Amino acid sequence: MAAMVHASSDQIERERRLPAEIINTMKDVGVFGMARPLIWGGPELDRLTQFRGIETLAIADWSVGWCAMINCDGAYVTAFLDQDMGRSLYPDIQAPTAAAASIAGQATRVRGCSSR
Repeated sequence: MAAMVHASSDQIERERRLPAEIINTMKDVGVFGMARPLIWGGPELDRLTQFRGIETLAIADWSVGWCAMINCDGAYVTAFLDQDMGRSLYPDIQAPTAAAASIAGQATRVRGCSSR
């Protein structure tokens, strides 16, 4: 895939977006779902393997590496959800999904409520 990405670098720069062929290939080879859990049928790759895959794409074209990284982030967020709920959000475990983790509020304890 790195050769395909490298060959498309001029087009990516000129059009300011990734060509559909690259996005479809990223999905087909599992880039967007690489962090999805085994229990969902995903590969649940360890972080070093994920990093190396993203790094390889980024060496070929930095914007492809960035898109790979940002669009596999959803798996990290869904890990904190109820598994049935999380899985219902992803009927396609290879769906590219960006996520952002930013603290926007403050948690307060409510009497009688349990975290479980």
